[in-house]
Amino acid sequence: MNLLQKIFPGKFKQDAPDTGTLVHQFIVEKSLAVVFQPIVSVKDATLLGHEALVRGPKGNTLESASALSAAAQREKCQRAYELACAENAMQRWARAQGRGKLFINVSAACLGGVDGANMAEALVQTLRSYRVQPNRAVFEVSGYSRFEQPQLLAQATQFLQAVGALVALDGLKGSRSNLAAWTELQPDLIKLDARLTQDIALSAEKTKVLGALVALAAQRKTMLVAKGVESASDLRALAALGVGYAQGYFLGSPDVVPVDAVNFRARTVLEQPLQVSLSHSG
Repeated sequence: MNLLQKIFPGKFKQDAPDTGTLVHQFIVEKSLAVVFQPIVSVKDATLLGHEALVRGPKGNTLESASALSAAAQREKCQRAYELACAENAMQRWARAQGRGKLFINVSAACLGGVDGANMAEALVQTLRSYRVQPNRAVFEVSGYSRFEQPQLLAQATQFLQAVGALVALDGLKGSRSNLAAWTELQPDLIKLDARLTQDIALSAEKTKVLGALVALAAQRKTMLVAKGVESASDLRALAALGVGYAQGYFLGSPDVVPVDAVNFRARTVLEQPLQVSLSHSG
């Protein structure tokens, strides 16, 4: 800070880069931060893998994922941004020698757009450049129910599946449009919307809906991942319903280093004999 800035604080501020400049800078410099949250097998308390969650540099205007994504959309560089997120995740995963599968987020708009095939190819090439085999990757697709060209999206997801990667639909709510996307895209995994799973031990309605989705997933041979699991009672309830996998703060917080094993409190719940009594309200 120079003398004028000390005497007249706020009058002679150096211009901070705008959010558009920042998001381009993060893409070019590969300075996006990545944390990993574990995804756990409910059946045997083992690690399925980790979801890579991308953030802006700590303390920055664009630190949050939502702010970053919004800035990329405003700047019309969403595709470059998502590829940068994926590359940063792959690079850090490879460096950390993460266990299990790496879950990578990608939007339907980028994966199924006009250049969707190129996007899918670029993702696979980037994986291989960091010596991560495609069969260790799960691509989580968001925004699929609002996407108006499901055939193009299906072509891209089929390409990813053909090279050995898995495809997941993120945030499924059980709505008609979500179920239609499930049928159209034939994903390997479904990640359930957290609102379906949080406090499920106390909700007869959620239990009924989730029970139907578990049955449908079994019929279609699709793996189910419950998101937003934050209590032992919810984890027990999900296990009783037959949900295969879970993710949430009870099972592990996002961290810069992938974990090697499931945490003690989650193992304690999952390794106990299954004796669940759901106390439903309403």
